[in-house]
Amino acid sequence: MVAVRAMDDNGYATDFTILKGVDFAIDKGARVISLSWGSEKAGAFFLEFILDYAASKGMIIVASAGNEPTGKPVYPAAYPR
Repeated sequence: MVAVRAMDDNGYATDFTILKGVDFAIDKGARVISLSWGSEKAGAFFLEFILDYAASKGMIIVASAGNEPTGKPVYPAAYPR
């Protein structure tokens, strides 16, 4: 198991800390990554790219789809891959 923390003490993260966290998990050979957060904002291209890269390395990606049935896509779960 590889524990990675991308959020600060207040539950906030930047694009950079999320990217660093996923990249760290890939480098350490994690086989599954659980992204228990989500946003209705699609975000930067980098997130979809790094998750595609992780999947290409065989990593299983589990992402939050939200807590409320709003009908709006929640990212990163809404990315096509």
